Amino acid sequence: MDGYNWKKGIRIIMKRSVVTGVPELLEARYLSRFIRICVFICCLVGFLYYTISFLFKYWKYPTVMDVVVEYPDIVEIPAVTVCTYNGISAKLFCFIYPESCSPFKNYTEFCIQYFYFCDRNYIYDNNISVPAISPYDLPDLSRLDYKDLGVRAEDLIESCEFMDATGTPVVCAKEVKWVAVFDSMGLPNNCYAINSLIGNVSMEPFTTVSKSYVILKLKTEVSDTFYTSTPSSIQISVHNPRNIVNPFKKGISIKPCYNYNLFISKTVNDLLPYPYSTNCTDYLDLWKARGGYGPLSQTQCREECLLNVSLNESNCADPFYISYPNTAKICHHRECREDIKVAVEEFASLLSMRIKDGRQECTSVINLSFNRMEIKRFAYYPKYQTVELFGYIGGYLGVSLGISLLAVSDLLETLLLIFKAIRAAFKKRRIKKQDMIQKMHSRFHADSRGNFRLKIY
Repeated sequence: MDGYNWKKGIRIIMKRSVVTGVPELLEARYLSRFIRICVFICCLVGFLYYTISFLFKYWKYPTVMDVVVEYPDIVEIPAVTVCTYNGISAKLFCFIYPESCSPFKNYTEFCIQYFYFCDRNYIYDNNISVPAISPYDLPDLSRLDYKDLGVRAEDLIESCEFMDATGTPVVCAKEVKWVAVFDSMGLPNNCYAINSLIGNVSMEPFTTVSKSYVILKLKTEVSDTFYTSTPSSIQISVHNPRNIVNPFKKGISIKPCYNYNLFISKTVNDLLPYPYSTNCTDYLDLWKARGGYGPLSQTQCREECLLNVSLNESNCADPFYISYPNTAKICHHRECREDIKVAVEEFASLLSMRIKDGRQECTSVINLSFNRMEIKRFAYYPKYQTVELFGYIGGYLGVSLGISLLAVSDLLETLLLIFKAIRAAFKKRRIKKQDMIQKMHSRFHADSRGNFRLKIY
């Protein structure tokens, strides 16, 4: 009787359900009920398949990209880092280390062994001291000592003037910051950054109107090159003021005695943090936490990691693998690895060919114009918003099962009532079983052997 009432109660609950097909399922005959159950199961499986497939796509956190091109009236003034290809003064080096220069060392033999460091058109004079040492055999000095041997800021930067919209010039090279890098041949080199915010956490980049421009004059020195094949060129990089850049890694070459007009453009990537695929890290907060030092991009972060690995393993910076600016001690190799040697030969030979254009001591003028400044913004957005999650699942419910959100609430209520009814039935059955056990104990008693015997009163 109890089982019958329990089943009857569930049937009454399901007949009152507003879920499409459930009341009809109970009223149908056997064949019709079987067909309806099969159709219902197929629809339920389809709903679960589409829902689970969508959730797997949603949990991959895909993104969509929107490209916006802007031409602002107010722009940020970038930083400019410049270097000369001649990282070490030949005269000063040979004065301090004459044993590494001719005539103490045979210049002809040096050029035979390292032909890519020597200019084929250079006429050697025995009265002139010329460095005859490869980058792998340089003296074991600190980077500050090599800074004193390299080019000074006043020897490279003649002037820097910022011209606003009214044409009023403002000196922009009052504070120039030294950037220690390795050039493309593994030599220590002095670079200098203008309008840099390195180490200044509280300062914001300077802004100006788009009609402004910067006139930068750079001097070219060719009479004191470390190698005779060293080109009289300048390497320049225009970048974020908060960033520290190696122009030999990311920059352009400037030929001497030429005037250049550079029209600045800017690329902005608005990325999303984890768990989205862009996996953006807020490098600016990390940069501020480190006192205004550190990488501002994933590429620079990898370069700094290579530097840290080199410092941890060798307590020095490998000039052939480390492109991140640093002041660490230089690693010296007794024998140059073959892959490094080939790369240096190819690059140095290319520079030797470029020298044929001619050498002159002169000034190169570079105009940095903001008049045509284009800001290209790559904005990433979540492909699926959280609100859309309910919309997609609700759509699958409607298409597969014909259930609305109102029906879902009724379905949940129905399932809850069925659960309570089943729970009450099991509880009642358990109580009935316990009562039967108590009655058994009241009528029988256990002897010493564990056997039950009927009590006789």
